[in-house]
Amino acid sequence: MSIMRLTTVFSVAISVGILAASVSAAGPDPGVNVTVTNPPTHPIPVTGTLGVTVNNNSPLPVTVTTTSTPVAFLMASSGGDPGKPPNIVAVPSNKRLTIEYISGLCHPTAVAVGKAINMGDMELVVTTSGVTNSHRVNIPVNPLVYDQNLGGGGQTDLKIGHLVKIYADPATNITLKATDGECHLVLSGQFTPL
Repeated sequence: MSIMRLTTVFSVAISVGILAASVSAAGPDPGVNVTVTNPPTHPIPVTGTLGVTVNNNSPLPVTVTTTSTPVAFLMASSGGDPGKPPNIVAVPSNKRLTIEYISGLCHPTAVAVGKAINMGDMELVVTTSGVTNSHRVNIPVNPLVYDQNLGGGGQTDLKIGHLVKIYADPATNITLKATDGECHLVLSGQFTPL
């Protein structure tokens, strides 16, 4: 055999070897289980749906994220009156409600000419972790004095808007109460499935 021919055979053999090595380095077959390991200082957040199994032999907890549904409710402290929104909202038995923002208007029933416009308490009654609490809502005082010559026009409206974080247990009610006036609120937040 000539040197030229021997060099060609040797080059072909090396090329086939390189090609075979690159094909085997492409990774495991699809469907093979994968194990991911991180040090305790960098835990791995896990998000899953039904049908996902997580084995955790580490002392670190595994966090599973559930999907929440945005919700909003209109309530009136005079609920139950014809044509008015309710003053009670029921939380479903399979969900937890997180109230994140409340906004609305209050209309004082007793307004004195020449006095600042204000009213008594407003509260949301909510059960959290089995304990029923009254959350007082700040109602600002309108610094303008009431002038009966101006007529209605929203002169006596007291506007409310608060960021909150109030949790309501499943199968409980949220009740809106107000004294010395009527309030209409929108509660915005999320239902989280249990």
